[in-house]
Amino acid sequence: MSEQTTNAEVVEVAPHGQITQPNPVELFWERYKKSIIAIGILLLAVFAGLRLLDWLERQKLNGIWGDFTSKVGWSSSFAPVGTGPYDFFRAEGIYKPYREFGDEIRNEDADALTKATGELEPVAASQARVLLASKRAFDGDVDATSKLVTGLEKPWVNKERAWPPVFIKLPEQEEDSDKPKKALSEMKPDEPSAASLDAILKSRAKRAAAFRAKHTALYEAPKPSDKPEIAFETSVGVFKVRLYSKEAPGHAKQFLANCESGWYTKQRFHEIHRKPTDPAQSYQYQGDLAFLGDPGSKQDDRTKWGTFKSEKQTTRERSGISHFPFVLAAHRQDDKVDSDQRVVYFTLTDCAERRDDNYVVFGVVVEGREVIEKIVSGEFNSGTEESAGTGKPANPVQVVKVTVTK
Repeated sequence: MSEQTTNAEVVEVAPHGQITQPNPVELFWERYKKSIIAIGILLLAVFAGLRLLDWLERQKLNGIWGDFTSKVGWSSSFAPVGTGPYDFFRAEGIYKPYREFGDEIRNEDADALTKATGELEPVAASQARVLLASKRAFDGDVDATSKLVTGLEKPWVNKERAWPPVFIKLPEQEEDSDKPKKALSEMKPDEPSAASLDAILKSRAKRAAAFRAKHTALYEAPKPSDKPEIAFETSVGVFKVRLYSKEAPGHAKQFLANCESGWYTKQRFHEIHRKPTDPAQSYQYQGDLAFLGDPGSKQDDRTKWGTFKSEKQTTRERSGISHFPFVLAAHRQDDKVDSDQRVVYFTLTDCAERRDDNYVVFGVVVEGREVIEKIVSGEFNSGTEESAGTGKPANPVQVVKVTVTK
């Protein structure tokens, strides 16, 4: 064989008369490709349609709850269901636009709620009433709970669902016990009858009310000293404070001296704290607070507010009083153990979890608590502060006059 033949490309050729078999996959594709493409397009259309319906449903739910929360002033607690392209796969969140909604309900009565839900769809209104009733039951408010659950009919989705029975777990008998063993049927308690949602919540409210009545120290600030009484006349009203002179004598004495010297007169409440509207900032939330005591707040330049630090501190005292709502406490500089002599704050909510043992409570607001609520609930100076839940008020409340009655 010549060199040209050796180097030439060798092509295999089927023997004469033999038929080559085509690729079966290619045959199938050529025969059914139109049908396959059509089915693919149909499946994509179905998926897109379902995705659209799901998106519309979530938008609808978000609209219902967004409207409701804005009506009753709970918009900061509303956690909308995501509507992004990947949220479709997070099935656990699709029908839960009120995931953390129930925990944030506060300071609303049944009449206000009924009025706010009047224009909503029945399911949303009923769900809102149940959430509020649960909160009222936890607070031990029997009357409000009964009013909310009375007449709660369809379309509350769980209205027909019986409350699951609860069994008491009995201790196991020891093998060497001298006591005669009882049959399991004799040991098992009677199965309680299933109760309606109405009965469960009313019963829970009564139990909570009884517990609170027996343990008042866990829910209410103790009684302060009768005298002195300090009246703060502000631009939005008057509130009065009494001190825990026995529990925190050093702090009470210093605060009284500040008031008598006119330290707080003409000052503004220079800083407020509330729950952040941005959930990512919630880790720094320590309660709803209003701060007072910075002389820079007498000026209009807000950049100077909150920068004041007393040169001297009040020796830290263990008053043993928790951060109940509407108490008065001493601020503390970050690098100090003792309390700032001048700067104080008032609480609107219970702040025990984050502030007890770190700051000293030495007084309580005994009259005009609605003034503290107005101060803390005022608008922030910027959207960034609103998002963070801490900052300077847009319309700061000023102390006009301080009067001490001994």
